[in-house]
Amino acid sequence: RQTLRLALSATKARGREILKTAGEKLYAGYLWVLYGLAAAAGCLIILIVPWHRWNWRALHILAKTALSLTGLPVKVEGLDQVPRNQPCIVVSNHASYLDAYLLAAVLPLKLGFVAKTELLRRPLIGFLLRRIGTVFVERFDPGKSTEDARRIKTLAKAGQSLLFFAEGTFTRLPGL
Repeated sequence: RQTLRLALSATKARGREILKTAGEKLYAGYLWVLYGLAAAAGCLIILIVPWHRWNWRALHILAKTALSLTGLPVKVEGLDQVPRNQPCIVVSNHASYLDAYLLAAVLPLKLGFVAKTELLRRPLIGFLLRRIGTVFVERFDPGKSTEDARRIKTLAKAGQSLLFFAEGTFTRLPGL
């Protein structure tokens, strides 16, 4: 009887573990599908809507909706420090491909992304980023980088809010 009880107890524990793992995998699959659908919808918005301000607003609503559908709690601190009626510069760490989604969902203003010129070599991504008004900067040519910095300064002085992912990529190399 003792052996039977131990076996039954182990089987229950293993069953709970299998169900938990299955639930986690189903949820992860759901998130991947949601991310893919949001990316596809975002691409369509960018292709259809020709005005930067309008597609930023549409992308903001899309990202906010997708974020709410994840069921994940999001805690945003310091949003009251982000000016809504004047331009600003936002600098963020870049830890994953979801960073842009999250920032688009939670920030209350239209931002121009600042991105590395290497993204222009990816035809679809480069096209889409140009459509939303992304400012591209050279990271490796000092002369071109200086010229790009001046151009960004001019845009900021003209009233455009800009978003930098400081690392510029997912490596330990210096970024933007």
